[in-house]
Amino acid sequence: MLLKDRQMKKVISFTIFILVLFLVSTPSFAQENVGSGSAQTQVDYTLPYPGLLPDSPFYFLRATRDKIISLLISDPLKKAEFDLLQADKRLAAGMYLRDKKKYEMAATSISKGENYFESAITQAKIAKNKGQSVGDIASRLYKSAQKHEEVIKDLESRTKGNLKATFLAEEKRADDFEKRAKEFLPQK
Repeated sequence: MLLKDRQMKKVISFTIFILVLFLVSTPSFAQENVGSGSAQTQVDYTLPYPGLLPDSPFYFLRATRDKIISLLISDPLKKAEFDLLQADKRLAAGMYLRDKKKYEMAATSISKGENYFESAITQAKIAKNKGQSVGDIASRLYKSAQKHEEVIKDLESRTKGNLKATFLAEEKRADDFEKRAKEFLPQK
């Protein structure tokens, strides 16, 4: 019985260590170019490195960590920044998956990213209504929406059938995000 208690304590300690490790390692906001898309990029917006891809057996750990971090952010402006980062990471993951010819997984990743983008716009609107300055996040949302639309158009051109329709729907969402983000930009 004493041996089982020691083993159980080790398992619990290891589990807590892993959870703390993932909670402490917050996502990086550094950005770099990803993917091997077209040689000529029209939108000047660099995407962050996506980290683990959805085809990794450990991806669920990253997804769990991101959900926990998201739940812990209460400031709408910081939440908008986090959600934009997650949207961009999933778009970048979609580009990597495209390069691996995993188009269905790319479509799923991008769709989840567009859900994060929707949340980022909603949080930016909440921040603006609270009187917070949203100029910086607004310009990043606008440029990011343009980049999302560009990448999704590229994926749409490479697919057929239901996937093409899926990417077309996501392209329309990205176009809508661009219009909504433009509303936040300071008027010149």
